[in-house]
Amino acid sequence: MIIALAIIGCLVGFLSGLLGIGGGIIIVPALNIYFHNRIYFHFNHLMHITVATSLTIIFFTAIITSFFYSKNEKINWSVFKTLSPGLVVGSVLGSYFSQWLHGEIYHQLFGGFLALIAIKVLFFSNSKSNTEQPIQLHPIFAVYAIFIGFISSILGISGGI
Repeated sequence: MIIALAIIGCLVGFLSGLLGIGGGIIIVPALNIYFHNRIYFHFNHLMHITVATSLTIIFFTAIITSFFYSKNEKINWSVFKTLSPGLVVGSVLGSYFSQWLHGEIYHQLFGGFLALIAIKVLFFSNSKSNTEQPIQLHPIFAVYAIFIGFISSILGISGGI
């Protein structure tokens, strides 16, 4: 059991680094399959347990990476201050809302999200990115942050997606 989970962790880390994607979109399906085949949770609770596990992993990973990014002065604190309140509100609302999602609908919601991400990557990728430009956020992004926190907490992904 531990070896299988370690393999999943290594796979997630490798693909996240290789493809530049958030681990949640790999962790959730991998853990879902693992939990379904090994631990036999009731199907209606399977996505809830999988998402909660993914968010726990992301929480600890985010703390560690934030420490190192902060140490290297790579965090834009004005963006953090603008987005954080909305992300917290959205995360709490999403966590509260998720308890009413039926297992089948929850699976379909996550599958639909993955399909949207795949379409974006295939057809709308923008390889022109200038990370050296300072980011200035319009205050409306504080409202968008509520939506981002909501979706992230329901799907067990990080907001970076």
